Amino acid sequence: MKPESMFPEFDMKKLLGNFDLSKMMSEFKFPGADMQALMETQQRNMEALRQANQTAVENMQGIVKRQGEMLQAAMSETGNALRSIMQAGSPEDGARKQGELVQRCLDVTLSNLREIAELSAKANRDIFDVINGRVVAGLEEVREVAMKAGNGTHETAKKKPAA
Repeated sequence: MKPESMFPEFDMKKLLGNFDLSKMMSEFKFPGADMQALMETQQRNMEALRQANQTAVENMQGIVKRQGEMLQAAMSETGNALRSIMQAGSPEDGARKQGELVQRCLDVTLSNLREIAELSAKANRDIFDVINGRVVAGLEEVREVAMKAGNGTHETAKKKPAA
């Protein structure tokens, strides 16, 4: 039995029907604008988003892999430390070894946190670079299309005889 949802059933296909973005854009009239160039700009925007997502996934996989390696190392070290504590000759020796273990755990944990933070920061920079590069290029492309559209308007105005 399907769990009840507080939201009504919704079929996106029925809402959009035979929606065709390219047809809609071809019917959009912007005098003098190169609609093909604008569509190509949008395609490059989508490609940049795909690339940014791929970069995010690859970086996240690297972080998860590194965290797994850290966990394996921690488990191995914990086993070794417990054996060492159990082999302590006296309670004082055991307490000293426990203190050393706690200090070592704190040092390793801080080092691991720092490494994960650096990996995350690198991932964010990589993603930002992809998106920022596309935004800069996209703005330049739109500016060029607008300039061409503006030039066409000015040329038409120049050709008309003055009244």
